[in-house]
Amino acid sequence: MCGIVGIIKLNARETVDEARLKRMRDVLHHRGPDGEGLSASSRILDAGCGSGLTAAKLMQRGYAVWGIDLTEPVIRQARELCGTDQFGVGDIEHIPFEDNTFDGVASLGVIEYQESDEPALREFTECSVPGVEQ
Repeated sequence: MCGIVGIIKLNARETVDEARLKRMRDVLHHRGPDGEGLSASSRILDAGCGSGLTAAKLMQRGYAVWGIDLTEPVIRQARELCGTDQFGVGDIEHIPFEDNTFDGVASLGVIEYQESDEPALREFTECSVPGVEQ
């Protein structure tokens, strides 16, 4: 089981935290055509991780999580919150990982700020292990 775990675009009335809390369960319990979800040890990229709130929740559930965001200050916050250095400065349109590195990509409340969805979606697909259409 692999692929893009969750991309959530916010509507104008939602805050990032509200959307994360409300939709996290659906993202984590995604089921593919074979009826199986991502195993707890799956490798997840949090693309646009911010201060690490989503990554921390994923880690608490047993996922191996890496995160990227545009600015060093929020990356420092994510590293501190999650207690790991698996976070770095990076652009979701130019993900700094090899192809097929992750079992899934989560990007919550980020992609709507891009000029176009296509470059980021292409990067999400390339850095994910192929396998499930979503």
